[in-house]
Amino acid sequence: MYQPDKKKDAHLVLVLLGHRWLMVDIKAKSVYQVMPGDLHAQGKDYESDDLANPSALIPTSNWTARDVGPAEDIHVTLGDYGRVLEVALPHLMDLRPFY
Repeated sequence: MYQPDKKKDAHLVLVLLGHRWLMVDIKAKSVYQVMPGDLHAQGKDYESDDLANPSALIPTSNWTARDVGPAEDIHVTLGDYGRVLEVALPHLMDLRPFY
């Protein structure tokens, strides 16, 4: 799982599921299949063109998001597999009071 460090892209998550790359857009409640050739490693980050391609959209259902203390737990059913994808995203720590 990869989540960008940039605050504006915090709703995007890249997940490797077996041999399949998925981009999960939490805000839009969408999941897209990503081809490995579309990702270009730049140090510890990845760069790419817009991965939210309508032709790569995977049908989904049953979106749930819960705050479970130190993380946000997201469950979504992938329509093409009929399986539930569970992603636990840790909350970013707010270190501003320490400055």
